[in-house]
Amino acid sequence: SGVSPHVSLQVQGSTGALLRERGQIQSSTNAVDEVLAQAASVSSNLIQQRHLFTNITDKVLAVGARFPVVNGLLNAIRRKKSKDTIVLSAVIGICTLFTLIYLLAK
Repeated sequence: SGVSPHVSLQVQGSTGALLRERGQIQSSTNAVDEVLAQAASVSSNLIQQRHLFTNITDKVLAVGARFPVVNGLLNAIRRKKSKDTIVLSAVIGICTLFTLIYLLAK
């Protein structure tokens, strides 16, 4: 054959490098496929949980509508939750404001 040994070694080395790169790409593709499958599973589980909590909320509201005492309790819980949300929002806002003032004062 008219190909020098040096050129033959370069071709073999290039082929080996390409094969290694192809293997690495295939490995990365497999890893991405696994992550996507896990994400799809988590998404499915979260959707199921949302339906479950929606059903529970509907049942609790139905019980509250039947019994005025339970309904009053649910309203009290709702008011408390609203107050807690307002207080938490105010604390986060104040902390953010102080952080901005601190950063701008530097």
